[in-house]
Amino acid sequence: MNLVVIRIITFIKKTFKSKNKVKIILTRDSVCYEDSINAPHKKILKLELFSDPSFLIKTLGYNYIPYVSGKNHSWICKLNGDIIGIVNGNNFDNIVKTVNGVQFSKLNKVHFNYKY
Repeated sequence: MNLVVIRIITFIKKTFKSKNKVKIILTRDSVCYEDSINAPHKKILKLELFSDPSFLIKTLGYNYIPYVSGKNHSWICKLNGDIIGIVNGNNFDNIVKTVNGVQFSKLNKVHFNYKY
């Protein structure tokens, strides 16, 4: 590789490494008595900044929200106390957005409320 290519690759790596990340404290409601043992199911994550609420909900929910049988339940996702979207059932591909964009602060709390 020539020197120019190496410098470009180095610049790209530094740019992506220094991309802004936000700290998120993630919690959710329990879905049954046995699930309550580990409540509030707290996780602390660092994610890259983005503004699409559906992407945030999908990114956080896929591996965090438990599968619940039945059809008449939903998960209401709140970011810092404000509702940003609703997931009907277990379908994270069909999220009802309640805002057009999300705004992060220094400390971000995301909570999934379980409704049945």
